[in-house]
Amino acid sequence: MKKFLRKVSAVLFAGVLAISTVPGGFVKAAQDIDSYADGTAYLSINNTDWADYEATYTTAEITGDGTYTVSMEAAEAQNLAQFNALQVKNGEKVMGNKSIITVDEIKLNGEAITLQGYSYTCSADGAGIDTRVNLYNEWNKPTDDSGAIAKDTRCEQDAAGATAMLWTADQLTGVKSVEVTFTVSHFGEHEDEPVVKEKVAEPLPAEGTQSYITFSDTAWANQWWNDGKEYPTVTMNQATVTGEGEYTVSCEIKATEEAPAKGFAFMDVEIKDGEKYFPYGYMNIKSVKINGEEVALTGKTYTSSDDGITTRTNLFNEWVDTSNSSFGGRSADGSSDVTSTPVDVSAFADKDITSVEVTYELVAEGGVPFGSYVETVAEEVDTTGPWTAFLMFADGKEESWQNYNMGVGNETQVTGDGVYEVSLTAEQAGGKGKAEPQDGALVFLVDIDGMGKAMKSVGTLR
Repeated sequence: MKKFLRKVSAVLFAGVLAISTVPGGFVKAAQDIDSYADGTAYLSINNTDWADYEATYTTAEITGDGTYTVSMEAAEAQNLAQFNALQVKNGEKVMGNKSIITVDEIKLNGEAITLQGYSYTCSADGAGIDTRVNLYNEWNKPTDDSGAIAKDTRCEQDAAGATAMLWTADQLTGVKSVEVTFTVSHFGEHEDEPVVKEKVAEPLPAEGTQSYITFSDTAWANQWWNDGKEYPTVTMNQATVTGEGEYTVSCEIKATEEAPAKGFAFMDVEIKDGEKYFPYGYMNIKSVKINGEEVALTGKTYTSSDDGITTRTNLFNEWVDTSNSSFGGRSADGSSDVTSTPVDVSAFADKDITSVEVTYELVAEGGVPFGSYVETVAEEVDTTGPWTAFLMFADGKEESWQNYNMGVGNETQVTGDGVYEVSLTAEQAGGKGKAEPQDGALVFLVDIDGMGKAMKSVGTLR
């Protein structure tokens, strides 16, 4: 069967442009988006009152790679709001979440404008349903809060350099018509979201578990680790963790003149066996005091584990490289914009450290994994078959033939090398007249369901 999969190399796809204008001339209200078919591209143009206005909209049905034009013509000139976009209804499914829309030209009031940069494609509001290209959006950018390219952003050029504002703020006033010409590429390319592995918490014992601080001064002369050893200069005041809630842990250091406790080489707060009992736990640091003095945090903290057993939040750990691909943890919002050194210890470099106190809130399900902590489950793929083959065909006639799914037409089961036949009749496809695949086809292809995934699984399709 793998030999057979290696021999299959491509699927032919043909698509042509279909244009439709909203019926009824001028249309009161924004648009009747619900009436649009999946794969319909349209303009979302908003005025400063965020109110309905009379306009005629021209949409485009996206059927494959190619160039399309959509437009809006208002009955009266509008002053546009801070958000205007080109969208494709259910585009992430119809076109694929790796498809790219590139804006070629924008006309405002019939005149082509100078674009203020190049466009990028994303999922509308990150929902993974509608596809969006921001034409003028003051509230969006191609990167996330950490500066990394947002996971749903794609672009034919460097996405980091793309813009959500293709025209200027001065061009928002007195707009009666907008026309956008754009090119679709990578139509049909889709990547499924990985299945995230779910962790199951073990029951917390009735006696709870312990929380404490681990640290060392800069000379490693005064330190404390939860390893069963005696550390005579340190008294650790542990907290018993019994579930969600606020906890305070502290320690007193009584250093000697021969070995004073100056500054910090390392400091964190930990929960023994925390990964077993709170696999999605987040330690929200409320307060850090050194020598009784409140110390402000310099960045966002995160919760992680060094051994997969003990839960920790680093307060000063210079051995962590947050830019490394292996870095990960849990933060309150899933952001990787965190630091392993949120406590600025420089002010204590030459001071005798006598006490440390940390107060935190444990939120059992409050940690959202990021980076290497997002564990996925490999999808089970059928590489032995059989796979169902069917004919997908649609034309653009008024009483058209239309079939995009299995279960319609005369299908066959593909089991290996050989000759197979699939067919479709007018009755099965809902057509009233003769099909015109040469001149009028929107879609005309053979789809073998599941075989593409099988080929990717064995490495013969990329």
